[in-house]
Amino acid sequence: MRNWRDDDGSATLEFIVVAVGLLVPLVYITITVGAIHRAHAAAGHAVREAARILMQADSPASGQLAARAAATLAFDDHGVEPPADALRISCEGGCLTPGSRVHVDIDWVMPLPWIPASLEGDVGWPIRDSQTLVIDSFRSDPL
Repeated sequence: MRNWRDDDGSATLEFIVVAVGLLVPLVYITITVGAIHRAHAAAGHAVREAARILMQADSPASGQLAARAAATLAFDDHGVEPPADALRISCEGGCLTPGSRVHVDIDWVMPLPWIPASLEGDVGWPIRDSQTLVIDSFRSDPL
């Protein structure tokens, strides 16, 4: 007759079930939350710096070029690569004239880590941020 209180051999099985059932999903969730946080931080940094650079530019064309470069650098600093069309820059009330507004928006869906390429379009996390700055009323043309 078998003693039902005997636990010989069950620790290995219990460890495997706990490791696969709990630890693997926990590690994936931790990595995913970290990636989402990194993308949100990069987006906030990128829109803030792009708006500031554009606001201080000499001309709208050079300002947009420098703003895009600043946003790209901010994303590179965080190790995030958004799609090329994620950054939108616009001006309200005449670009770079005193009292006008500069809008910088970022909007894209970040693919989650370790998701197969066949499912990337269906699974992702939306990353959105924006910054609006008003051109200083006392702005003067550079010498």
